[in-house]
Amino acid sequence: MSIFMGKRKEEFTKLLNPILNKLYRIAYSFLKDKDKASDALQDSTLSAFKNFHALKDVQSFESWITSILVNRCREILRREKKIIFTEYSEGLDKAFPVDEYEVLESNMFIITLLDTLSDKYKEVIKLKYFGDLSIKEISIILNIPEGTVKSRLNYGLNSLRKIVNQEEVEQ
Repeated sequence: MSIFMGKRKEEFTKLLNPILNKLYRIAYSFLKDKDKASDALQDSTLSAFKNFHALKDVQSFESWITSILVNRCREILRREKKIIFTEYSEGLDKAFPVDEYEVLESNMFIITLLDTLSDKYKEVIKLKYFGDLSIKEISIILNIPEGTVKSRLNYGLNSLRKIVNQEEVEQ
């Protein structure tokens, strides 16, 4: 029995380690708090490990564990009844996600912009740009068709562009 557990743990760790930073960035983009993001990641990892035997295809491990994480973040936000949005930076250094996000916290303009979007658009934008996920992966995680992901992403980004353009005109 312990040999089986050892191999199971080894396989799980092998799949998890390369995507830990990405998972953390996703959790942080939802929760905007280092400790809460770490807790959500830890809870999700533990839950995934306990249910690892149920995963039929290891190729879908990343989408599977990301779904668990997103659901955990949603649960935390519902429990706290507060939704916090964070911003995206193309220059984000993925090797040091915590430091980069702490620097970006001061950018209230972007947070305000994201706040204007409904949750369904914010979620897709966060998963696409913070999580570096493909349209297909987002579709699997949110359990919606790929076309819906594309249209939500397009609508959300266009809405943000309109707001930015309007702000520029007013100034």
